[in-house]
Amino acid sequence: MRRVRSSSTQLGILLLARLALDLDFQSIILYFSSFSASFNIEVWLMGLVISTYSIFILLSPIFGNLSDQYGRRKFLILGLLIFALSSTLMVIAQNWIQILAARGLAGLSRALFLPSLLAELGDTYSYEKRSRAMGFVRLSWPITFTIGVPLVGYTIEHLSWRLPFVVLAVLALSTSLLITLIDSSEDKSINQRPTVKRSIDLFKIVVMDRSALSGLILSLFAVGAIQGILAFFSIWMENEFQIKETSISMIYAFMGVGTLIGTLLATWIGDNIGPKRCVIVGLAVAASCMILLSHLSLNTLFVIFWLILLGTAFDFSMTEVPVLLTQVATNSKGTILSLNLALNAGATTLCAVLSGIIYTDFGYTVVGVFFSTMAFIGVLIGFINIQVESNTEYEN
Repeated sequence: MRRVRSSSTQLGILLLARLALDLDFQSIILYFSSFSASFNIEVWLMGLVISTYSIFILLSPIFGNLSDQYGRRKFLILGLLIFALSSTLMVIAQNWIQILAARGLAGLSRALFLPSLLAELGDTYSYEKRSRAMGFVRLSWPITFTIGVPLVGYTIEHLSWRLPFVVLAVLALSTSLLITLIDSSEDKSINQRPTVKRSIDLFKIVVMDRSALSGLILSLFAVGAIQGILAFFSIWMENEFQIKETSISMIYAFMGVGTLIGTLLATWIGDNIGPKRCVIVGLAVAASCMILLSHLSLNTLFVIFWLILLGTAFDFSMTEVPVLLTQVATNSKGTILSLNLALNAGATTLCAVLSGIIYTDFGYTVVGVFFSTMAFIGVLIGFINIQVESNTEYEN
């Protein structure tokens, strides 16, 4: 079978593969009302859907560490196959337990797939080109925001909430086959025979390095903050402005416009000014937008405005986080990226619960104060502690 060697074709295949997982991740909040109606579950329990998904992502350090030793491709393919299985289970689910099982499998698939994907790009592309490569694949995020989420919202309201999962299963299976045709750089990532000691050494490289550890903490605070802001966003919109899923998904899609701008901007200038500057500046602006969204949204036009700014700033920052992490942990890319994913999942689990508690007891304005403060703390930690090696430092 003919193998794919074009760099742009390889990136295109990886973009499509990530598209399936990102659409599932981003659109899940739109299903809350449908799940509640179909299975007679109270809306406040929908946080379990996010938490179950996130708990299984906590397994990602195991797979990321192994990908540093065994290579990336097998984990990419296995992750997509498990995701196809989880989507199929969503299609046929008849009770609440099956929904939670499917979400657990979806989280496991992301734990397998995403760190290996980013580590593969880190193996393949030099510092001078890494922002562009990772930024291109991250375009799946704004694409799902601006196109995928509105389509899912329309499908849920007018057709069936199960139909999008049929499409996701087919997309995952198709891209898993295409990945087998890619010429992989995985032989570069296999340095010696895998052992338990080798696994422990890879973890030590990360946790004993101040810059690497600070990068992980910064990312944890950033992702926790954005998930806290968005966890009950659709319910807040429905209660505050009396609008339904299709309208909410269309408004939510404007954040996707911002993420597209932020991703393209980071892809364009990230290799020139350096990932640390992008991460710090973007997250500081995003934190400001979080509090303004929750305090200065007098009507839906204000919501749209702040969502665009929030999406732009946050994705400008987050596009560069994997680049920064692979720069401070050059010999353990899969390990640090998988730790990052696991910590972010833990933050998502905790912040989804906290967001529900704060929203129920105090309202959305307090949600904004709490999570914007969390983001600002992440900025401070990164600014003080992350140091980039001089031979890879970027000049203005």
